[in-house]
Amino acid sequence: MEFLMLFWVFFKIGLFTIGGGHAMIPLIMQEVVAQGWISEEILIDFIAISESTPGPFAVNIATYTGTVVGESLGGFGHGLLGALCATLGVVAPSVIIIILIVKLHSRFMKKPAVQEVFTGVRSSVTGLLLSVFLGLFLSVILSMSSVWESVGHFDYIGLIIFGVLMVVANVKIKGKTLHPIFIVLISAVMGVLMYGFIPGA
Repeated sequence: MEFLMLFWVFFKIGLFTIGGGHAMIPLIMQEVVAQGWISEEILIDFIAISESTPGPFAVNIATYTGTVVGESLGGFGHGLLGALCATLGVVAPSVIIIILIVKLHSRFMKKPAVQEVFTGVRSSVTGLLLSVFLGLFLSVILSMSSVWESVGHFDYIGLIIFGVLMVVANVKIKGKTLHPIFIVLISAVMGVLMYGFIPGA
């Protein structure tokens, strides 16, 4: 039953997320934490791991979550089944929608009403991405679960890394910005150096 629930939860997440994997973070946090499968702190760690490992973000986070839930039910084999259910759940809506779009594209995509729908959706995706940024910033840097909560432990090292990477990501060398892979690697090295060797960090 838990495996069907995994599939269903990630199917809903995949179905109602427009704008890529990052736009689904609020839904993932709400659904997965509400089910009691993973704590918010561990989920934030999963988000960081999913960002820095190969493959689509949504698939990575679904696979990690399914593995943890499955293993909590009965070991490695259950972990594989959980990963499969969650991953299929998050991928299935996209596959179905893409097939429908291919079939109906020429007939519907140029209609004004359809274009207006996409205009509205783009705005909501921007709002979701901003909420993800604010939520992660509050949680990781300020140790706060909401804007109404007082600041917990201020992570000045995380803020320094964030600031440095914002600058590095926007600096142009010979007309080009640094590739995202290098930014991920720089952040990983900075994290190991700063958190590993600065006392109390």
